[in-house]
Amino acid sequence: MRGSAELLDETRYNVVDLVKFSCTLYCLHDYVADVTALAGPSMLPTFNEAGDIVVVNCLHVKLSRPLEKGDIVIARSPTNPGNTVCKRVLGLPGDRILIQPQFWYQQEQVLEIPPGMLWLEGDNPFNSTDSRSYGPVPMALVKGLVVFKLYPLLEFGPLPRTYRKPGVIYPKLDMETGISR
Repeated sequence: MRGSAELLDETRYNVVDLVKFSCTLYCLHDYVADVTALAGPSMLPTFNEAGDIVVVNCLHVKLSRPLEKGDIVIARSPTNPGNTVCKRVLGLPGDRILIQPQFWYQQEQVLEIPPGMLWLEGDNPFNSTDSRSYGPVPMALVKGLVVFKLYPLLEFGPLPRTYRKPGVIYPKLDMETGISR
C-alpha cells in the first residue's frame, strides 16, 4: 500500500502535467491554428448553412502577414464581441468601395477604407450582416485565415481564393438547392 506522501507527489505531478498540456493547447489554439465549426447562411454557397468544419490559420495574422482580397477570415463580430463571424475580405486599406443601397430610400455611396481596416462581406449578400451594415472592420478583430475545409468529407480540401466585387447585386440563391434564381 502506498503512503499518502507518494499519492500527494503523484497527484502533484499529474496536475503539473495537465497544466503544461493545457497551456500548450491554448497557445496552439490561439496562435497557430484552430478548428472551427461554421453556422449560418451568410457564406452560401462557399460554406453550407450548418455543419462545415474548417481549419483557421491564426499564425498568418499573428505574424502580420498581409491579407488579400478574396481571403476568407474569422473575426470577432464588431457588433457583438462575444461572437465570431466568417466573411470574405473584399476591401483593403485605401480601396474605394461602392456601397449599393439595401433599401429603396438609400442612395449609392462610395467609401474609402481607412488605414488599419478591412471591408468584409458574406458570399450570400441577400442574407449576410457584414460591412454593409456595420462599416469597415478593424484588422485587430481578425482572428485568422480560413485555409482548409475538413467537413463535409465530400468537400474536404484547401479553399480556393475567389474574388467578388463589393456592392454588386448577385442573383438570390435558393436555400435548399444553392441554385440562383
